[in-house]
Amino acid sequence: MVPHVLEIMASHAPGLVEFFFGDPVLAIQGCVRGLFQAREGYDLIASDYSAIEAVVAAIMAGEQWRIDTFRARKDIYLASASQITGTTYEEYEQYAAQHGDNHPDRQAIGKVAELALGYGGWEGAWRAFDPDEGNKTSDQVCAIIRAWRDASPRIVAYWGGQRVKDGWQWRDELYGIEGAVIQAIQSPGVEFVPRPSSVGDQTPFPVQVRFVVRDDILRMILPSGREIKYHEPRLEHSAKRPGQLAISYMTWNSNPKYGPMGWVRMDTWGSRIFENADQAIAHDILRHAIINLRAAGYPCVLHVYDEIVCEIPEGTGSIEQYEAIMATLPPWAQGWPVRAAGGWRGKRYRKG
Repeated sequence: MVPHVLEIMASHAPGLVEFFFGDPVLAIQGCVRGLFQAREGYDLIASDYSAIEAVVAAIMAGEQWRIDTFRARKDIYLASASQITGTTYEEYEQYAAQHGDNHPDRQAIGKVAELALGYGGWEGAWRAFDPDEGNKTSDQVCAIIRAWRDASPRIVAYWGGQRVKDGWQWRDELYGIEGAVIQAIQSPGVEFVPRPSSVGDQTPFPVQVRFVVRDDILRMILPSGREIKYHEPRLEHSAKRPGQLAISYMTWNSNPKYGPMGWVRMDTWGSRIFENADQAIAHDILRHAIINLRAAGYPCVLHVYDEIVCEIPEGTGSIEQYEAIMATLPPWAQGWPVRAAGGWRGKRYRKG
Protein backbone atom coordinates (compact mmCIF):
# COMPACT_ATOMS: atom_id res chain seq x y z
CA MET A 1 0.00 0.00 0.00
CA VAL A 2 2.74 2.49 0.96
CA PRO A 3 4.70 2.15 -2.33
CA HIS A 4 1.42 2.62 -4.22
CA VAL A 5 0.64 5.83 -2.31
CA LEU A 6 4.15 7.20 -2.79
CA GLU A 7 4.08 6.46 -6.52
CA ILE A 8 0.85 8.40 -7.00
CA MET A 9 2.04 11.25 -4.76
CA ALA A 10 5.17 11.51 -6.92
CA SER A 11 2.99 12.24 -9.96
CA HIS A 12 2.35 15.74 -8.54
CA ALA A 13 -1.20 15.45 -9.93
CA PRO A 14 -3.65 16.63 -7.24
CA GLY A 15 -6.65 15.29 -9.15
CA LEU A 16 -5.14 11.82 -9.32
CA VAL A 17 -4.31 11.84 -5.62
CA GLU A 18 -7.83 12.93 -4.69
CA PHE A 19 -9.34 10.31 -7.02
CA PHE A 20 -7.56 7.45 -5.27
CA PHE A 21 -7.31 8.68 -1.68
CA GLY A 22 -9.57 11.68 -1.14
CA ASP A 23 -7.78 13.89 1.37
CA PRO A 24 -4.02 13.69 0.55
CA VAL A 25 -3.06 14.65 4.12
CA LEU A 26 -4.92 11.62 5.49
CA ALA A 27 -3.20 9.44 2.90
CA ILE A 28 0.21 10.70 4.01
CA GLN A 29 -0.68 10.15 7.67
CA GLY A 30 -1.51 6.55 6.86
CA CYS A 31 1.98 6.06 5.43
CA VAL A 32 4.04 7.30 8.38
CA ARG A 33 4.78 3.84 9.77
CA GLY A 34 5.67 2.49 6.36
CA LEU A 35 8.28 5.19 5.78
CA PHE A 36 10.58 3.18 8.06
CA GLN A 37 12.07 0.64 5.68
CA ALA A 38 14.71 -2.10 5.88
CA ARG A 39 17.89 -1.49 3.91
CA GLU A 40 18.50 -3.47 0.73
CA GLY A 41 19.04 -7.17 1.39
CA TYR A 42 17.48 -7.00 4.87
CA ASP A 43 14.07 -7.52 6.48
CA LEU A 44 12.39 -5.97 9.48
CA ILE A 45 11.16 -8.52 12.01
CA ALA A 46 8.95 -7.59 14.95
CA SER A 47 6.69 -8.84 17.70
CA ASP A 48 5.16 -7.45 20.86
CA TYR A 49 4.33 -8.69 24.33
CA SER A 50 0.79 -9.84 25.02
CA ALA A 51 -0.86 -7.60 27.65
CA ILE A 52 2.45 -7.29 29.50
CA GLU A 53 1.32 -4.51 31.84
CA ALA A 54 -1.68 -6.58 32.93
CA VAL A 55 0.56 -9.62 33.40
CA VAL A 56 3.06 -7.70 35.53
CA ALA A 57 0.28 -6.13 37.63
CA ALA A 58 -1.25 -9.54 38.31
CA ILE A 59 2.11 -11.05 39.25
CA MET A 60 3.09 -8.12 41.47
CA ALA A 61 -0.14 -8.30 43.46
CA GLY A 62 -0.67 -12.06 43.33
CA GLU A 63 -4.13 -11.74 41.71
CA GLN A 64 -4.52 -15.45 41.10
CA TRP A 65 -7.44 -15.61 38.66
CA ARG A 66 -5.60 -13.19 36.42
CA ILE A 67 -2.38 -15.19 36.63
CA ASP A 68 -4.32 -18.37 35.79
CA THR A 69 -5.90 -16.60 32.80
CA PHE A 70 -2.51 -15.67 31.40
CA ARG A 71 -0.98 -19.09 32.08
CA ALA A 72 -3.86 -20.75 30.21
CA ARG A 73 -3.45 -18.21 27.38
CA LYS A 74 -7.06 -17.17 27.69
CA ASP A 75 -8.44 -13.80 26.60
CA ILE A 76 -8.05 -11.34 29.49
CA TYR A 77 -10.77 -9.08 28.06
CA LEU A 78 -13.30 -11.93 28.15
CA ALA A 79 -12.09 -13.05 31.58
CA SER A 80 -12.44 -9.52 32.92
CA ALA A 81 -15.93 -9.14 31.44
CA SER A 82 -16.85 -12.45 33.05
CA GLN A 83 -15.73 -11.24 36.47
CA ILE A 84 -17.71 -8.01 36.09
CA THR A 85 -20.96 -9.32 34.58
CA GLY A 86 -21.17 -12.79 36.11
CA THR A 87 -21.43 -14.41 32.68
CA THR A 88 -19.06 -17.37 32.60
CA TYR A 89 -16.06 -17.49 30.30
CA GLU A 90 -17.50 -20.66 28.77
CA GLU A 91 -20.76 -18.88 27.96
CA TYR A 92 -18.81 -16.19 26.15
CA GLU A 93 -16.95 -18.89 24.20
CA GLN A 94 -20.26 -20.54 23.28
CA TYR A 95 -21.58 -17.21 22.03
CA ALA A 96 -18.50 -16.75 19.82
CA ALA A 97 -18.88 -20.28 18.42
CA GLN A 98 -22.55 -19.68 17.59
CA HIS A 99 -22.23 -16.18 16.14
CA GLY A 100 -18.76 -16.28 14.62
CA ASP A 101 -17.70 -13.25 16.63
CA ASN A 102 -17.00 -12.30 20.23
CA HIS A 103 -19.78 -11.24 22.58
CA PRO A 104 -20.17 -7.41 22.68
CA ASP A 105 -19.17 -7.47 26.37
CA ARG A 106 -15.58 -8.23 25.34
CA GLN A 107 -15.05 -4.81 23.80
CA ALA A 108 -17.66 -2.74 25.61
CA ILE A 109 -16.85 -3.95 29.13
CA GLY A 110 -13.79 -6.21 29.35
CA LYS A 111 -11.44 -4.27 27.09
CA VAL A 112 -12.42 -0.85 28.41
CA ALA A 113 -12.09 -2.05 32.01
CA GLU A 114 -8.61 -3.47 31.43
CA LEU A 115 -7.40 -0.34 29.66
CA ALA A 116 -8.98 2.21 32.00
CA LEU A 117 -9.09 0.77 35.51
CA GLY A 118 -5.76 -0.91 36.28
CA TYR A 119 -4.19 2.22 37.73
CA GLY A 120 -7.02 3.56 39.85
CA GLY A 121 -9.09 5.07 37.04
CA TRP A 122 -12.63 6.17 37.82
CA GLU A 123 -15.44 7.40 35.55
CA GLY A 124 -13.32 9.90 33.62
CA ALA A 125 -10.78 7.21 32.74
CA TRP A 126 -13.59 4.90 31.65
CA ARG A 127 -15.09 7.55 29.36
CA ALA A 128 -11.70 8.10 27.72
CA PHE A 129 -11.66 4.49 26.49
CA ASP A 130 -15.40 3.81 26.11
CA PRO A 131 -16.34 2.95 22.49
CA ASP A 132 -20.06 3.39 23.30
CA GLU A 133 -19.56 7.18 23.39
CA GLY A 134 -21.35 7.73 26.67
CA ASN A 135 -24.27 5.33 26.22
CA LYS A 136 -23.76 4.08 29.77
CA THR A 137 -25.05 6.19 32.64
CA SER A 138 -22.78 7.38 35.42
CA ASP A 139 -24.35 4.82 37.77
CA GLN A 140 -23.72 2.00 35.28
CA VAL A 141 -20.08 2.98 34.80
CA CYS A 142 -19.46 3.29 38.54
CA ALA A 143 -21.06 -0.12 39.10
CA ILE A 144 -18.70 -1.66 36.54
CA ILE A 145 -15.70 0.01 38.18
CA ARG A 146 -16.70 -1.27 41.61
CA ALA A 147 -17.20 -4.77 40.19
CA TRP A 148 -13.73 -4.65 38.59
CA ARG A 149 -12.16 -3.58 41.88
CA ASP A 150 -14.10 -6.22 43.84
CA ALA A 151 -12.76 -8.85 41.43
CA SER A 152 -9.16 -7.60 41.78
CA PRO A 153 -8.77 -6.73 45.48
CA ARG A 154 -5.07 -7.58 45.57
CA ILE A 155 -4.27 -5.01 42.88
CA VAL A 156 -6.38 -2.39 44.65
CA ALA A 157 -4.59 -3.20 47.92
CA TYR A 158 -1.20 -2.82 46.20
CA TRP A 159 -2.15 0.72 45.13
CA GLY A 160 -2.51 1.35 48.83
CA GLY A 161 -3.96 4.14 50.88
CA GLN A 162 -4.15 5.80 54.27
CA ARG A 163 -7.50 4.55 55.58
CA VAL A 164 -9.26 1.17 55.67
CA LYS A 165 -12.88 0.28 56.23
CA ASP A 166 -13.20 -2.14 59.12
CA GLY A 167 -16.80 -3.23 59.35
CA TRP A 168 -18.86 -0.05 59.35
CA GLN A 169 -16.06 2.23 60.43
CA TRP A 170 -13.04 3.79 58.76
CA ARG A 171 -9.71 3.96 60.55
CA ASP A 172 -6.26 5.31 59.71
CA GLU A 173 -3.74 2.80 58.35
CA LEU A 174 -0.86 3.12 55.90
CA TYR A 175 -0.73 0.21 53.45
CA GLY A 176 0.27 -0.68 49.90
CA ILE A 177 2.47 1.56 47.77
CA GLU A 178 0.95 4.80 49.04
CA GLY A 179 1.60 3.78 52.63
CA ALA A 180 5.17 2.68 51.91
CA VAL A 181 5.95 5.95 50.13
CA ILE A 182 4.60 8.05 53.00
CA GLN A 183 6.60 6.06 55.54
CA ALA A 184 9.76 6.37 53.44
CA ILE A 185 9.38 10.16 53.24
CA GLN A 186 8.73 10.37 56.98
CA SER A 187 11.78 8.20 57.81
CA PRO A 188 14.67 9.01 55.42
CA GLY A 189 17.28 6.27 55.09
CA VAL A 190 14.88 3.47 56.05
CA GLU A 191 13.53 1.09 53.38
CA PHE A 192 9.83 0.26 53.23
CA VAL A 193 7.91 -2.25 51.12
CA PRO A 194 4.19 -2.23 50.30
CA ARG A 195 2.14 -4.49 52.52
CA PRO A 196 -1.56 -5.43 52.43
CA SER A 197 -3.94 -3.74 54.82
CA SER A 198 -5.01 -5.46 58.02
CA VAL A 199 -8.49 -5.92 56.51
CA GLY A 200 -8.90 -8.70 53.95
CA ASP A 201 -6.20 -10.93 52.45
CA GLN A 202 -2.97 -10.26 54.33
CA THR A 203 -0.75 -12.54 52.23
CA PRO A 204 2.45 -10.60 51.41
CA PHE A 205 2.67 -9.31 47.86
CA PRO A 206 4.81 -11.76 45.83
CA VAL A 207 6.77 -9.11 43.90
CA GLN A 208 8.05 -6.22 45.96
CA VAL A 209 9.28 -2.80 45.02
CA ARG A 210 11.17 -1.01 47.78
CA PHE A 211 11.09 2.66 48.74
CA VAL A 212 13.77 4.70 50.49
CA VAL A 213 14.66 8.40 50.66
CA ARG A 214 18.35 9.25 50.31
CA ASP A 215 19.83 12.67 49.44
CA ASP A 216 16.31 14.15 49.29
CA ILE A 217 15.37 11.70 46.54
CA LEU A 218 12.64 9.09 46.90
CA ARG A 219 13.98 5.94 45.25
CA MET A 220 11.72 3.16 44.04
CA ILE A 221 13.93 0.07 43.74
CA LEU A 222 12.64 -2.41 41.17
CA PRO A 223 13.15 -6.20 41.23
CA SER A 224 15.92 -5.71 38.65
CA GLY A 225 17.75 -3.36 41.03
CA ARG A 226 17.11 -0.33 38.82
CA GLU A 227 15.88 2.79 40.62
CA ILE A 228 13.11 5.18 39.65
CA LYS A 229 13.79 8.55 41.31
CA TYR A 230 11.39 11.21 42.60
CA HIS A 231 13.23 14.41 43.54
CA GLU A 232 12.48 16.46 46.67
CA PRO A 233 9.52 14.37 47.88
CA ARG A 234 7.20 16.17 50.27
CA LEU A 235 4.08 15.48 52.34
CA GLU A 236 1.36 18.05 52.97
CA HIS A 237 -2.17 17.95 54.30
CA SER A 238 -4.44 16.96 51.43
CA ALA A 239 -7.00 19.49 50.22
CA LYS A 240 -8.93 16.78 48.39
CA ARG A 241 -8.90 14.14 51.14
CA PRO A 242 -9.34 15.79 54.55
CA GLY A 243 -7.31 14.20 57.30
CA GLN A 244 -4.92 12.53 54.85
CA LEU A 245 -1.54 13.40 53.36
CA ALA A 246 -0.75 14.47 49.80
CA ILE A 247 2.49 13.29 48.16
CA SER A 248 4.40 15.56 45.78
CA TYR A 249 7.83 15.75 44.14
CA MET A 250 9.77 17.94 41.72
CA THR A 251 9.91 16.92 38.08
CA TRP A 252 10.18 18.29 34.55
CA ASN A 253 6.66 18.51 33.14
CA SER A 254 6.41 18.25 29.35
CA ASN A 255 2.65 17.58 29.22
CA PRO A 256 0.39 20.66 29.47
CA LYS A 257 -2.55 18.61 30.72
CA TYR A 258 -0.62 18.11 33.98
CA GLY A 259 -0.15 21.85 34.54
CA PRO A 260 2.58 24.41 33.77
CA MET A 261 5.47 23.26 31.60
CA GLY A 262 8.97 23.04 33.02
CA TRP A 263 10.42 22.18 36.44
CA VAL A 264 7.38 21.97 38.72
CA ARG A 265 6.08 20.31 41.86
CA MET A 266 3.68 17.54 40.91
CA ASP A 267 1.27 15.51 43.01
CA THR A 268 1.28 11.73 42.94
CA TRP A 269 -0.46 8.90 44.78
CA GLY A 270 -0.43 5.15 45.24
CA SER A 271 -2.11 3.98 42.05
CA ARG A 272 -0.01 6.33 39.90
CA ILE A 273 3.22 5.06 41.48
CA PHE A 274 1.92 1.51 40.95
CA GLU A 275 1.58 2.44 37.26
CA ASN A 276 5.18 3.71 37.29
CA ALA A 277 6.35 0.43 38.87
CA ASP A 278 4.34 -1.78 36.51
CA GLN A 279 5.56 -0.03 33.37
CA ALA A 280 9.15 0.14 34.62
CA ILE A 281 9.22 -3.60 35.37
CA ALA A 282 7.73 -4.33 31.94
CA HIS A 283 10.39 -2.08 30.41
CA ASP A 284 13.14 -4.01 32.22
CA ILE A 285 11.79 -7.21 30.65
CA LEU A 286 11.84 -5.55 27.22
CA ARG A 287 15.42 -4.34 27.74
CA HIS A 288 16.49 -7.85 28.72
CA ALA A 289 14.91 -9.15 25.50
CA ILE A 290 16.68 -6.55 23.35
CA ILE A 291 20.05 -7.64 24.75
CA ASN A 292 19.26 -11.32 24.16
CA LEU A 293 17.99 -10.65 20.64
CA ARG A 294 21.15 -8.75 19.73
CA ALA A 295 23.29 -11.62 21.00
CA ALA A 296 21.28 -14.04 18.84
CA GLY A 297 21.75 -11.98 15.67
CA TYR A 298 18.66 -9.78 15.87
CA PRO A 299 19.92 -6.19 16.33
CA CYS A 300 17.17 -3.83 17.49
CA VAL A 301 16.50 -0.77 15.31
CA LEU A 302 13.28 0.39 16.98
CA HIS A 303 11.08 -0.33 19.97
CA VAL A 304 7.63 1.16 20.56
CA TYR A 305 5.83 0.53 23.86
CA ASP A 306 5.85 -3.30 24.14
CA GLU A 307 7.02 -3.97 20.58
CA ILE A 308 10.60 -4.71 19.47
CA VAL A 309 11.66 -4.27 15.83
CA CYS A 310 14.94 -5.69 14.51
CA GLU A 311 16.66 -5.72 11.13
CA ILE A 312 18.15 -8.98 9.85
CA PRO A 313 19.56 -10.27 6.54
CA GLU A 314 17.04 -11.84 4.17
CA GLY A 315 16.75 -15.60 4.62
CA THR A 316 17.95 -15.62 8.24
CA GLY A 317 16.09 -15.97 11.53
CA SER A 318 12.45 -16.81 12.17
CA ILE A 319 9.46 -15.33 13.97
CA GLU A 320 9.25 -18.46 16.16
CA GLN A 321 12.83 -18.08 17.39
CA TYR A 322 12.36 -14.32 17.76
CA GLU A 323 9.33 -14.69 20.03
CA ALA A 324 10.96 -17.47 22.03
CA ILE A 325 13.91 -15.17 22.79
CA MET A 326 11.54 -12.36 23.80
CA ALA A 327 9.86 -14.75 26.24
CA THR A 328 13.18 -15.67 27.88
CA LEU A 329 12.99 -13.77 31.15
CA PRO A 330 15.60 -12.39 33.57
CA PRO A 331 16.25 -14.38 36.77
CA TRP A 332 14.00 -12.16 38.89
CA ALA A 333 11.02 -12.81 36.56
CA GLN A 334 11.38 -16.56 36.08
CA GLY A 335 8.05 -18.35 35.76
CA TRP A 336 6.02 -15.27 34.90
CA PRO A 337 3.41 -15.90 32.13
CA VAL A 338 5.00 -13.37 29.76
CA ARG A 339 4.86 -14.19 26.06
CA ALA A 340 5.26 -12.49 22.71
CA ALA A 341 2.75 -13.02 19.92
CA GLY A 342 1.57 -11.61 16.60
CA GLY A 343 5.03 -11.39 15.06
CA TRP A 344 5.56 -10.30 11.47
CA ARG A 345 8.35 -9.90 8.94
CA GLY A 346 8.56 -7.51 5.99
CA LYS A 347 10.33 -4.67 4.26
CA ARG A 348 8.41 -1.79 5.81
CA TYR A 349 7.38 -1.07 9.38
CA ARG A 350 3.68 -1.63 9.98
CA LYS A 351 1.14 -2.26 12.66
CA GLY A 352 1.23 -5.89 13.74
